[in-house]
Amino acid sequence: MVTLKWSLVFDKIPSLLHGCAVTMEISVLTLIFGTILGVILALMRDSHIKVIARLAQLYIWIWRGTPLMVQAFLIYFGLPNLGITLSAMTAGTLSMSLNTGAYIAEIVRSGIHAIDPGQRGSRPDFVYGRWSYCGGCASERIF
Repeated sequence: MVTLKWSLVFDKIPSLLHGCAVTMEISVLTLIFGTILGVILALMRDSHIKVIARLAQLYIWIWRGTPLMVQAFLIYFGLPNLGITLSAMTAGTLSMSLNTGAYIAEIVRSGIHAIDPGQRGSRPDFVYGRWSYCGGCASERIF
């Protein structure tokens, strides 16, 4: 029978708590940057300018189509070959933010398309502007 040495476990609690804090920091930063990027990409994807819409579509297709681990390796180990050196935390946050942004872009875009066109036009444009539905009565359906 194997016995657990609890003194070893209690000695490592400060390191475990530090790891939890770093994980929470990376998670919050990833959500913030990924959401901002995702909303921008969703609006770009619905643009009437074909070049902008196709660039957003290509970005989303590439970042959603490759594994996150491959993206993280390319950012952390590939960018130094181009002369861009990032810390491990910065590279991890960047790779997860870029990946999350692609997924959130599709979520936001589908939310925009789920709104009935009649509800989009329910507010007068001359008072609230063309994109008023993004900040008005339909924003809870988009997000």
